[in-house]
Amino acid sequence: MKNENIQGIWLSLITPFDFAKKFDKSAAEQYVKLMEKYDFAGYLIGGSVGEGMLMTNDELSEYIALVRKLSNKPIMVCIASFNYELARDRMFLDYDYLCVTPCIYFKPHTAAIVEYFKMIASTVHKPVILYNNPSRVGCAITEQIYDALVDVPNIIGMKECDDMQFERLSNKYTQWQWLTGNDDYLSNPFFMNNGKAMGVISTLGSIAPECLLTLWNSLDDHDARLENAAQWTNLCKLAYSIPNPQAVKLVLAKWGVIQPYFRAQFNPLPTFEHAGSFSCV
Repeated sequence: MKNENIQGIWLSLITPFDFAKKFDKSAAEQYVKLMEKYDFAGYLIGGSVGEGMLMTNDELSEYIALVRKLSNKPIMVCIASFNYELARDRMFLDYDYLCVTPCIYFKPHTAAIVEYFKMIASTVHKPVILYNNPSRVGCAITEQIYDALVDVPNIIGMKECDDMQFERLSNKYTQWQWLTGNDDYLSNPFFMNNGKAMGVISTLGSIAPECLLTLWNSLDDHDARLENAAQWTNLCKLAYSIPNPQAVKLVLAKWGVIQPYFRAQFNPLPTFEHAGSFSCV
């Protein structure tokens, strides 16, 4: 499994809901068809931008089946759970790659995090990407944890949201592929200078796909990438001026792709005055 290739731009899909806060299959189909016009490496389903923790396994399975029908791209599923037992059912869904955080909320100690990851990796028998996002999860995947997992054969990569740790550890653990989970890090000089060996799992790709992919494809052209990076950085600042995934779903709703409904605690919704700054074909 170490030969698996997850490099490139992955899109973290939002989850459309209807007025009753049910999974909106019709809107999801329209949305995925729109995203299929772009050269993404694959799709992540059930992440934070997709409100995945609030979806049932049946809803997630239905969404995966829809994407399978509409696309040949690989699918990554995200698990962020309180414990192994609650995570277990999600492990057996139809995906190509599993992206998994440490157990959330309880802030387990190092040995418990290592054991949790090893239990999951030994259960799924599929490629696993570890997801380090301490600001959301409540605890970090530290260098000590990485050291303890280097010999697990089906752990193939990292979705790293700690930019400083990305720069330090991606050069140490070269057997793993490193993807950033921070959209704005794509314009970071370290990432741009090493980008062809890495990747991004993007939130904003849904509402600025051309800018994102143009930046990624210009990493070898110094002048072009600086110009594209400035535009991308500005879009990131605008979108993240309100809580994720509000900006993405509000822009998609303005385009008529989905309805502006959320399952998480985002009401009342703000007015997103920057919606006109984003574009799609």
